[in-house]
Amino acid sequence: MDAPQVRSIIIDQGADDSLHRAERALQWILSEGQGVLLVFVVVYGDGSDADGEWLKLTRGLLSLEQPVYGIAIGAMSDASLALLEACDCVFSSLPQPTACRLLHPVEIATVCEIIGTETSGMGFQEIKVVKERLRLRKLRTRFPALAKDEPARAEGLERRLIFL
Repeated sequence: MDAPQVRSIIIDQGADDSLHRAERALQWILSEGQGVLLVFVVVYGDGSDADGEWLKLTRGLLSLEQPVYGIAIGAMSDASLALLEACDCVFSSLPQPTACRLLHPVEIATVCEIIGTETSGMGFQEIKVVKERLRLRKLRTRFPALAKDEPARAEGLERRLIFL
């Protein structure tokens, strides 16, 4: 098996074929399984909602075992916000309801590079722990009352990593 990879799915909200290309990229990632360590989903541009296609892509992202980092550049449509909600962590250039961090686009690129570097030496089981931790953090942020009862998980991994 080749070395594990970091993959990106890029969606231009204004391009007609962008969702189809994203769907093909997602199918390739699903077929690779453990050969892909993490996925970045980049959404940008202006466009209309094609709800059925966005929903299919959202379901596919939810089925991934790898951490999925969403990147929102600019204003988002309702369908793209729903897609980003399926991501485990979202970086955004503008305030968005789904954003975990608000960053300048150059900062987003730097953070993504660091995340890729941090995960490059991990095994798939460690990656699954990272995904679980990101999901728990997202839930704690959305539902603070639940956070009081949930013990911290993956403490050792959390101390080692900067952005995961």
